[in-house]
Amino acid sequence: MNLKERINKDFLKARKEKNEIAKEVLWQIISEIKNKKIELRTQKKEITDDIIIKIIEKEIKQLNEEKTFLEKADRIGDSKYVLNKILIIEQYLPKKMEKEELKKIIMKWKEDNQVDNILSKRGDLFKFLKDNYSWQYDWKEVNDIINNL
Repeated sequence: MNLKERINKDFLKARKEKNEIAKEVLWQIISEIKNKKIELRTQKKEITDDIIIKIIEKEIKQLNEEKTFLEKADRIGDSKYVLNKILIIEQYLPKKMEKEELKKIIMKWKEDNQVDNILSKRGDLFKFLKDNYSWQYDWKEVNDIINNL
């Protein structure tokens, strides 16, 4: 089952169980997926799990911003509601790689490509990671590892 099917199935389950938070946030994701599908149709492309993951990450970013704003406004109840939305949709993101595992991959890439100064080949490393380990790592952690080598 692909990601879109899983989200649709969970949305129907949330409707049956009358889980309003899950229903609301999943409906938002489904709407964004439909909008993206319409946009891609003009380019004769299909919607993929990678595109859906980007949609989910964008939604999480927006919800985090909303949560921060609500916390600054001292609206703790609303902030917890937004946090619950975030927790619901985070389950659709792939598990991120541990920092040590990511460091091993970077070191192996460095050895395989005989790179002395990894900072000068940062773009090549990013392309390698994107092509082979898409969505499994955090860019910030990659930068931390590179800067500490």
